[in-house]
Amino acid sequence: MKAQDIKIEGKMICHMAFDTAHFMKHELTIISPGNFVNGRKFYREVKTPKRKGTYGNFGKAETIFYFDMDSEIFNSVEELLKSIGIE
Repeated sequence: MKAQDIKIEGKMICHMAFDTAHFMKHELTIISPGNFVNGRKFYREVKTPKRKGTYGNFGKAETIFYFDMDSEIFNSVEELLKSIGIE
């Protein structure tokens, strides 16, 4: 299966703002009718460091992708999809 044959729908499930960082978590669902991966969920977490003592001054965000808390962590959605045979 090719990546261009699927859609990904998502929703934000968590956003937290701390003194030192912002954290966001999204639940994403693979939409591919007629395929075994249709409806499979995975997660994206973004951690953005905040520069202490400033307002609206952030560092470089770090993003990870995974299927569940016990699964392998991927640095891109493309790597995650390749792990289940979608290229």
